[in-house]
Amino acid sequence: MSIARVYMHIARYNYMYLEENLGIAAPAGVDWPNFESITDKESVVELLAQSIEHVKQSVGSMSEADLTRETTLYGRQVAGWAVLVQLVAHMNEHVGQSIAYARMNGIVPPWSR
Repeated sequence: MSIARVYMHIARYNYMYLEENLGIAAPAGVDWPNFESITDKESVVELLAQSIEHVKQSVGSMSEADLTRETTLYGRQVAGWAVLVQLVAHMNEHVGQSIAYARMNGIVPPWSR
C-alpha cells in the first residue's frame, strides 16, 4: 500500500472500531468507509488528524460502564476496553510498518534526527 493508503486505512479503522463495535457514530459528513481511496497529501493529513481527535474525544467521554459493556469484535464477545486496545494495536502496527519502510528508503523520522 502507498503511505497515503496506509494512513487512510488507519483513519478508516479509527472511525470503524468506534462506530461498529462501540456504537459511537462518526461526525456527520465523515465518509469513513471510502477513506482508502483518498490519496492527496493534504486530505490524508487532515483526515488522519481528525480521526485521531475523534478517538480522543470519544474515549475521554466514555464511562466505566461503557468500557466494561460487552460488545462483539471479530466474532468474539469482549469488553469495550478491548476494542480500544485493538484500535491502538492496529494503529501502532501500521505506523511501525511505515517507519520501517521509511528507514529502508533512507528517510529518518523527525524524532530520530
